[in-house]
Amino acid sequence: MHLKTFSLNTCFLSILCVISESSQTDLTPNTWVKRDVTTQGNGNKIDHCLTDPCLGHGTCINRSDRYQCICSPRYSGNNCEKDNGGCDPARNPCQNNGRCELDESGNYACYCDSLHTGIHCETPVSNRICDSVPPPCLSGGTCHPLLSEQLYECICLPGYRGRHCEVSPSDVIIDCTANPCLNGGICVNDGSGTSVCNCSEGFGGDLCQVDLLTSSGPGVTSCSVNPCLNNGTCIPDAASEKQVSCHCMKGYEGNHCELASSPVNLSNTTAMDCGDGEDCFTVPPPNQTSTRGAATTNSLMSNIGGCAARPCRNNGTCTTLQGGSNFSCTCQPGYTGTLCEEDINECETGAKDVCNYGICVNTNGSYQCFCRPGFAGDHCDVDFDECLSYPCFNGATCQNKINGFTCVCAPGYTGKECSININECESSPCLHGATCIDEVATFSCVCPKGLTGRLCETNIDDCESGPCLNGGICKDLLNNYSCNCQNTGYSGLHCE
Repeated sequence: MHLKTFSLNTCFLSILCVISESSQTDLTPNTWVKRDVTTQGNGNKIDHCLTDPCLGHGTCINRSDRYQCICSPRYSGNNCEKDNGGCDPARNPCQNNGRCELDESGNYACYCDSLHTGIHCETPVSNRICDSVPPPCLSGGTCHPLLSEQLYECICLPGYRGRHCEVSPSDVIIDCTANPCLNGGICVNDGSGTSVCNCSEGFGGDLCQVDLLTSSGPGVTSCSVNPCLNNGTCIPDAASEKQVSCHCMKGYEGNHCELASSPVNLSNTTAMDCGDGEDCFTVPPPNQTSTRGAATTNSLMSNIGGCAARPCRNNGTCTTLQGGSNFSCTCQPGYTGTLCEEDINECETGAKDVCNYGICVNTNGSYQCFCRPGFAGDHCDVDFDECLSYPCFNGATCQNKINGFTCVCAPGYTGKECSININECESSPCLHGATCIDEVATFSCVCPKGLTGRLCETNIDDCESGPCLNGGICKDLLNNYSCNCQNTGYSGLHCE
């Protein structure tokens, strides 16, 4: 039986366990092992991701003593509880002219231009290749990034050639007729006697002799060689391309998923204080499913005597009873059992309002609430008021909702935040070629000469002032008039 654990001496009846740390050890039946460094019960590891602490906004990675949330780009926080918004043009999360696109689940992805990379297009491509030490371009050549962080071009000084400007004017040039390119690379002659190898995917180097999946160098991350065993998933560190962690399949653990969880049955009834407040358990003989026949806690305690062996776990208080050989344990909050060895699962025994609008995760001696979006507080019972940030504009009224808000816009405005002025001129309300001027919740018309009215619908009566003389008849026109002087004996513009 091979486990990653602590190596312990055999616990004799008159002494406590002596602990010395070790990376791994072979366990011998009837030795003692520590609770927190091996499996117990049916051998299954605790699944810290079982309650979906990432709230559906990321990938949960089950660690040995905790969980880790790898959030989607839209969300952040230990539990991916913070919504940073989608593809709102006013707060475009994609930097450096990156294009933001939403998927069906509401998450977004940033599509970067050729000179940037990263989740939010925040990293210039040149940071990974052209700024590496030593630089990829030799002989004073200038490095220029291309379509991705693993592609670049060297602009050589006069007289130098080659992909990295490594060919000097005095070097012998190999012609493509010699077929120098390896691993399926295609040789292209530039016409000046220099051969260049266009390499197949996964290979690099002047002659395509470097396997990028197994070699180190600029643009090659540690996940390229996948150090995770037993079908473990390699996850690169966001801060360093050379650091990785392994997300192991169920039944495996270790930094590289190299250790198999053992189905050892370690019963709480055989727990023994290791001397540092931790529990030790006996390892049963092969093919034995219980610890019957092995040393038990009671036999150890009876030989050690009362509180001298510190039998109470988890900082429980030990009281020696009459006679000196018996004792009782007063447990700290969150623990129960004769020796305070049992953790109370507040998430199961508590009332429904333990975490109200959140997810309850039991911890050793306590519990923790992970609130759903829109709620806060130790018990997730406080509705977070999204209106406190005054998100509504132009005199709108904000109404708080669960994990959101609604803006009731003032007349003349629209949009989620009432930031858009409604264009009342869009329907062309002004008549006879009048000019429409948009205002807040209304409009005005600038009428051509001769017209009046709110919509410029009325022709001004130019005959009202009686411009025609000597009995001439006035005819109203648009911004004008004419005088009919027939049968008056007069003529002229006004029959004067």
